[in-house]
Amino acid sequence: MKVATYFNLRHHSELSTVGFRHQRSDFATFSRSTVEKSPSGKFPRGNSDLPRHRRFYCCSYSSSTSISSLRSTDELILAGAGFRGIEVAPGVILKVTSIGIYVEEELLNHLANRWRGKSSSFLLEDEDFFLEIISAQFEKCAKVALLKPLTGVQYSEKVLEHTKAELGKRGDAEDKAIQEFLDAFKQEIFFPGSSILLFVSPAGLTIAFTHESDTNSEIRAAATIDNRRFAEAVLGTILGKHSVSPVAKASVASRLSSRLSVESQESLS
Repeated sequence: MKVATYFNLRHHSELSTVGFRHQRSDFATFSRSTVEKSPSGKFPRGNSDLPRHRRFYCCSYSSSTSISSLRSTDELILAGAGFRGIEVAPGVILKVTSIGIYVEEELLNHLANRWRGKSSSFLLEDEDFFLEIISAQFEKCAKVALLKPLTGVQYSEKVLEHTKAELGKRGDAEDKAIQEFLDAFKQEIFFPGSSILLFVSPAGLTIAFTHESDTNSEIRAAATIDNRRFAEAVLGTILGKHSVSPVAKASVASRLSSRLSVESQESLS
């Protein structure tokens, strides 16, 4: 049974678990009357009493625990997951995409040198932590899964709005990368079940697509942009100071805090 779920945006600890719930949801509308209630006839306990202006409709999603690297035979592990939404009415946010952040496992050893044993709340407030993830010499990937139909043009233009802000002052190389990014998406149409994979490495940005109709699970590159600064700016739109997905950012802080704490305990045993 489908049930509308609400979360308070102020509680990062609650939100950070959203990406790991294996549920499906395909709410086509967002008026309260169209959503099925629980057998008791009530909305989920603990959520419906939130102030209406602090609610949003939560189309659930799941993230795989790992994905294949495009640079090696290694797997990238899930660092955190969240979503990106749009405000469709005052205080009501509709999810458009889910976002999973994946990293090389070796990145954890790199981060442990400075952030071992730190709490998730500490990491969430430490911008240096996220800047290190973005810029470290390891492969990262943002997997964006579509929950609503979207054209490639719509997606790329929206991403670039925030990427340009992350870049700040830019030159010919960055302008070239921006055009290449637009070109990579202009013929694409994404339906729910499609995914966009953005691989970030010291070499730049590699873009891959999977569509809901694909029968081949192999990930293949659709475009490569040889500009590291641009690539890191794209990832910075999710993990940077002005994240488009605070939920994903909080999830990364929570999940990596746990992983780093475990490694800290193992190193002492």
